Amino acid sequence: MYNLIKNICVIVFVILFFAQQSSAQKFLIFPDIISNNTEIDSGNYIINKIITIKKGKILTIKKGVNLFFDKDAQIEVYGGFVCNGEKNNLITFTSLNPENPGKGIIVKGADNTPLNFNYCNFKYMSKPLHIQKNWLRSTINIKNSIFKFSELYGANIEINEVDNLLISKPTTITIENNTFSNNSGSILISEISSEFLQTSIKSNVICRNEYIGRDRNGMFTSPLFFNYNKTENSRLPIFKSNSIFDNFSNQFTDDSLSIDYTNLSVVGNADNFDVSDNYFGDPKNKEIENTFDFVSANYMAPILQFNQLDEIPDRTLNGHFYKILVNNNELDELINFTKLKSKISSVEFEFNRPVKSSDKYKILYYYLLKDTLISQELKHKLVWEENNKKLKIEINDNIFNKQKNGYIFIDGFYDENGMEVPSLFIGKKQFMKNNEIEMIISNFYENIPRKDLWKKRKKSTSNNIANNNINDSTNRFNDSINDILKNSKYWEAGVFFGNSLYWGDLYTTTVGLTYENFKLSYGLRLKYHINERFLVNFGANYMVISGTDDKNTVLGKERGTGFARGLSFRTTIFDINAMLEMDLLKYKSTKSYTPSIAVGANVYNFTPYGKYNDRWYKLRPIGTEGQTLKGGSGVYENWLFGIPISISVKKHMGIRNVISLSYTYNKIFTDYLDDVSTGIYPNADELKKANPSLGDIAVKLSNPNDQKGQRSASADFDGYGYWGITWTHKFLKK
Repeated sequence: MYNLIKNICVIVFVILFFAQQSSAQKFLIFPDIISNNTEIDSGNYIINKIITIKKGKILTIKKGVNLFFDKDAQIEVYGGFVCNGEKNNLITFTSLNPENPGKGIIVKGADNTPLNFNYCNFKYMSKPLHIQKNWLRSTINIKNSIFKFSELYGANIEINEVDNLLISKPTTITIENNTFSNNSGSILISEISSEFLQTSIKSNVICRNEYIGRDRNGMFTSPLFFNYNKTENSRLPIFKSNSIFDNFSNQFTDDSLSIDYTNLSVVGNADNFDVSDNYFGDPKNKEIENTFDFVSANYMAPILQFNQLDEIPDRTLNGHFYKILVNNNELDELINFTKLKSKISSVEFEFNRPVKSSDKYKILYYYLLKDTLISQELKHKLVWEENNKKLKIEINDNIFNKQKNGYIFIDGFYDENGMEVPSLFIGKKQFMKNNEIEMIISNFYENIPRKDLWKKRKKSTSNNIANNNINDSTNRFNDSINDILKNSKYWEAGVFFGNSLYWGDLYTTTVGLTYENFKLSYGLRLKYHINERFLVNFGANYMVISGTDDKNTVLGKERGTGFARGLSFRTTIFDINAMLEMDLLKYKSTKSYTPSIAVGANVYNFTPYGKYNDRWYKLRPIGTEGQTLKGGSGVYENWLFGIPISISVKKHMGIRNVISLSYTYNKIFTDYLDDVSTGIYPNADELKKANPSLGDIAVKLSNPNDQKGQRSASADFDGYGYWGITWTHKFLKK
C-alpha cells in the first residue's frame, strides 16, 4: 500500500510539473522565415528573434492573433504584410516584458506588395513600425489602429523616403482612424509629397503624448513631424478631420518645470501647409498658433495655414476625452498634490462619442512610501451621463490626506468599436519634478518601479541632459508584478513536493539521487505577508525517511553504516509548523531570484516501522530496547516539538504565482526517530513474552543478527529535513 501511495504521489508530482511547464508555454512559435504566401488566423505567438518575410511573399494575419515580442525581436519585411483585425477584435502587437521591449516591424527594400495594418493594437513596442529609406510598395495603409505606451526618444512610426528611381506609378500612404496616445515618440514622415506619392492623414486621434527636454526639437518633441518639399507636379497631401491636442513638451530645470503644447512640426520648402478642419484643442489655448510660432522660428518651414479649425472633435473619430474637470475646475497640467488644500473628489470627462469601461478599468493612486512607489485603487463611483458621452468619477478616499506625494492614473475605457481611450495621468509631471526624476515616463500601466532604480535628475549641462534624455525605458524599472512590491498585507497558498532527508544512527549519506532512495515529501503552504520582506509561513508536511545497515541494497550503499547489526527502519512523519520568513533581497522584477531564510517551531508525529519477511511492523510498541519490559522506561514519546530552519530561493512566474527551491532542517529532541538509541539489546525470551502476538518476530526486529551490548554508540539526537519545489499563488487585494 505504501509503495502504491508513493508511486501515485510521484506520478502526480510529475504531472503537476509538466502541467506547470505546459501552462507557462502559452505561446505558439512564429515561423522564422515566410518564404511562401502565408495566413495566420488565430493564436498567441511569440516573436523571440528576427523574423523575415521574403521578397514577393505576403504574410496575412487575421483577427484572433496576438503577437508577443521578446527583447529586441522584430519582423523584417522584404515582401508584403497584411493585418486584418476587426472591430472589438484587434490584432495585438506587444512586448513580453515592457522593461525590455521588442523592436516591432521594419520594412526594407522595393517590392510590388501591399503593407496594410487594419484594426491593430501596438503597445509597449520600442518602434512599432519603421519603413526604411528607398522603400517601394503598392500601398501603405495604417487604419483603425492603436499605438500606445511606446517609449522611445525618436520616432515610433517612421516612414522614410520612397525609392524615387524605381517608382513608376503613384503609390499612397494612408494613415486614417488611428489613436496615437501616451507615447514618448513621434510619427515621422520624411516625404509627404512628390509626383508619385500621395499622403492622406485623416481622422486620427493624437493626444496625451509626453516629451522631455530642455531644448525643443520638433523631430523628437512633437507627435507629428513631416518633411514637405513641394515641386511643380507634387501631389498635395491630405490632412484633415484629425483631433490633435494635449501633447506636451516638458522642460525641467534645476528649480522649475514648464510645459508647452507640441502638436505638429512641418519643415521643408513648401510655402504653406493647410491644417484647416482639424481639432487642436480648446481654441483659447491656441495650441496650433503656439506650434506655428515655435516651428517658424526654428526651421525653414511652411506657414501653417487654416481658414477654420474645429471647435470640438468629430464624433466619428475614435473615442477620446477632450474636456477634463478636476474638482469642477479645468485640469491644471502642473497640479501639485503636495500643495493641495483639499483632496480630489471628482474627475469629469467629456467624450466625442459614447464610451464604456472595460472589466479591468483602473482608477489608481500612485504614491511614494519610503523608497517604493505603491499603487492603490481609489474608492470611487462612475456616473455616466448623455448616453455615455460624459463621465464623472466621484472619488471618496482619504488616501490623499495620508499620502500627498503621488498622482492619479485613469485607464481602461473603450468606444463601441473596441478602440482604447487615451489614458490620463493627473499630477504626474509635478510628481516627477518633486522627486527629482529625470524622465517623464508615459508607460506607467501596471508599473511599480523601485525609486532607487529610477534615473535621478542631475545638475549638469544641457548637452548632458539631452544625452540622458535619449535613454529610453531601459533606464527605468518596469515590472508587471506591481503587487509584489506593495506593503499591503495579503495571503499566499500552495503546495510542496520534494525529497525527505534523515540524520541518525543508521546513515552515512543524507541525499540519495536514485529512484530507490527517493523518499517522497509533500505538504501544504499558507503564507501571510506582513510587509514587503517579512511573512509568516504556515506548513503541514507528510514524509517518509529510512535507513539500513544492509550494504547489499541500493539503499544501504547510499545510507548504510557498515555496522553488523543488520538493522533497518522506515519512519513516517507528519508535522505542522509556523515560521517567520524574511526575504534577504527585495523583488526587482519577474526575472530576479530572491533568497529567503525562515525559522520557527513545529509539532510532529513519527511512527517507525521495521521489516521482516516482506511485512512492515510498528517498532515503538515492541520496545526494541526493552522499554516495554518489566522495569523498562516505557515507550518513547512520538508527539514532540522541533525547530525548523529553512532557506529558499524564489522566482515569480507572472504576477501571482511563485516557484521556489527550498531546503529545511528540523532540529528535534529525540534519538528514536529511527527507533535506535544507546539502549541495550533486550533478553529475547522477555521480549517475546512482552509481545505474545509477535513472538520471534519481535526479537528479529530488535536484534536481527544476535548482537550484544548497546544498539548504538551515539546518544545524539536524530534529525530530519526535506528539500524540493514549492508552488504558491498570491491572493492579492486587487
